[in-house]
Amino acid sequence: LYMSCVMSGTEPTLQLEEADVMRDID
Repeated sequence: LYMSCVMSGTEPTLQLEEADVMRDID
């Protein structure tokens, strides 16, 4: 899931998801 977000992090929706994942990891 995280890899998918990073790969397609160009889209705003996925970008928000990526930020959420990063917060969860951190």
